[in-house]
Amino acid sequence: MAHCVIANGRRARPLNLVVRRHKMQHQAFAIAILLLSCAAEATGDSFSGCWPITPADAVPLHPPTFAQYRVAASFRGPVATVNLASHPRANTFRTMLRKGVKRGPNFAGHYTIVGWGCGTSCLDFAIVDAVSGVVYFPSFGPVSSVRVASMPGERDPDYWSLRYRIDSSLLVVLGAPGDDEDKEGITYYRWDEKELILVRHLKSLKDKDC
Repeated sequence: MAHCVIANGRRARPLNLVVRRHKMQHQAFAIAILLLSCAAEATGDSFSGCWPITPADAVPLHPPTFAQYRVAASFRGPVATVNLASHPRANTFRTMLRKGVKRGPNFAGHYTIVGWGCGTSCLDFAIVDAVSGVVYFPSFGPVSSVRVASMPGERDPDYWSLRYRIDSSLLVVLGAPGDDEDKEGITYYRWDEKELILVRHLKSLKDKDC
């Protein structure tokens, strides 16, 4: 045991007791941080159960809503010709883009989401401005929808992985953006007329063995 010393007329505590006390405080702080992190994940940022992933999984977690990102759906044609020079990838998918925009805007007032398959249960897509013809691609790339489905009573969407509306700038992505399984779940993005901005991600802890 370390010797005690006299400081300001008081006998100091043994050094090993001081060190032990600081270690215990540090451990208690680390445990508290871990518990807070786990609580946050359990209460608001993840969902569990059995596959598949559907929009219903997010309901108990109070996700962003289309109404919160409402925009005016006032587009009046004609739809602009697709500007293939506006993005390096646009020319590669020119046939799908040209065909897709003919349906007219379906997202965020005057934009058209156009998607196509990129493999088994894989969706690649672009967002085309019906006014200017400019093409935008999401920065996260294709979406894996291996474990995605619509919920009972839901009208079949144009694309299994996406949910969107003409009168809202909110885009809901089900599955794994960028084909990254660590990001599998339900992800909410806001379209700011140039790119998709992350609003919230709900991680899927679903499993087939349950």
